[in-house]
Amino acid sequence: MIVKVILVLLNYLLIMPQVEETTPKLTIADFTDKIVRSKWKVVNDDVMGGVSMSNISAGEDDALVFSGKVSLENNGGFASLQSPADDYNFSAYQGFLLKVKSDGKIYSLSFRQTKYFTGYNYTQKFQTEKDSWQIVNLPFKDFNLKYYGKEVSNFEPPDISNIKQMSILISDKQQGPFKIEIEWIGLY
Repeated sequence: MIVKVILVLLNYLLIMPQVEETTPKLTIADFTDKIVRSKWKVVNDDVMGGVSMSNISAGEDDALVFSGKVSLENNGGFASLQSPADDYNFSAYQGFLLKVKSDGKIYSLSFRQTKYFTGYNYTQKFQTEKDSWQIVNLPFKDFNLKYYGKEVSNFEPPDISNIKQMSILISDKQQGPFKIEIEWIGLY
């Protein structure tokens, strides 16, 4: 009888749906704080000859608003919002959480492991819901390594104890206006 109960419990645990985290254990960027917002910067494709434009502002709820226009002219096609470079150790956590309201486009969160640009970064895309606040869950295990935007095969998993900079990016030939509001970025 005890064995049967244990087997039933094990079966339940194995088929039980996985619940996504929605509450951060640590908030790493609370964008309702004006000082936090001021430390992030935009980097667009003009660094390589493109003409995309973006800016940072505060929304009605004091969330950070990252908006602009992506252009494919001059081989461009991206706009990004970058954190300050620092020594981040996220080894006690399983992934990122973001609270966002957006335009229904696909964005990505990237991070790199050097304070200088090498072309390599770990990236994970996320689909936004149009005009609706949502919590985005991005497990570290699902990040892929990219080199100048191209997937790298056979890569080592990221060393999450050695993250130097994070960014929110819109790319992938999503030409035209964009807007994403970010209330916070956290870890779970």
